[in-house]
Amino acid sequence: MTLSTRAVGTAIAAGLIAATAYLGLVPMILASLVLVTVLAGGWARVAGQPKRGGTAIVVGMAGYLALAAAGLTQTAPVLRFVTVVIAMSVALAFVAEMLRQDGRLGLVSSVAASVTGAVIAAGLSGWVAAARSGPGIALVITAALALVLAAGVVALPIQPGWLAAVLTIWLAAGVGLLAGHLLPETNWDLGLIVGTAAGITMATLRVLLTNDHRYRQPLVGLAAAIAPAAIFGILVYAISWIVL
Repeated sequence: MTLSTRAVGTAIAAGLIAATAYLGLVPMILASLVLVTVLAGGWARVAGQPKRGGTAIVVGMAGYLALAAAGLTQTAPVLRFVTVVIAMSVALAFVAEMLRQDGRLGLVSSVAASVTGAVIAAGLSGWVAAARSGPGIALVITAALALVLAAGVVALPIQPGWLAAVLTIWLAAGVGLLAGHLLPETNWDLGLIVGTAAGITMATLRVLLTNDHRYRQPLVGLAAAIAPAAIFGILVYAISWIVL
């Protein structure tokens, strides 16, 4: 998968979050579980690790437990138990390395890949927490639509550079502002903030996740495409918590 194709995948993931959020909290959690599964299956190769089993388990468990924590916690802050999940994921990553029978080559990079993937997968719980915040579903839809447009700009055949970054941020901020103004329970300034954050997220990851031969495998490319949507989930919740 090329960078443009992966950007389309990011737009689809964000669009899936927005569509299921409109249907309700449970459908959005179910969609997020699917995204975690795909992310876990391909993350080891995204991180350049030849051994996939242990990393997939660590990433998957972190994502599933974080979503459960965000969905079941009844009092604010909704994500307070997600930190416990991440801590458990770090311990699980070390256990997975201890169980390896290949001499534990690349031990540090393998642990780092598992922990990084776990944190990213847990980021999807931010969408659930944001949906349960003050603006609720309106904030999730606003942020997801801004990310869809930002990913769409990345998918265009524009040379990476300042022009592409500014265009990505500017258009995403505009969509966030408009959606925040039109949707109930939110406002234009909150929409502008999450839209700008969406643009910055995609503009940054466009530089980090450049084309590489490893992304030619569909599952690996899909995992790399879902990562920006997962990372942005935590940012959306953080923005809603700080601003509101």
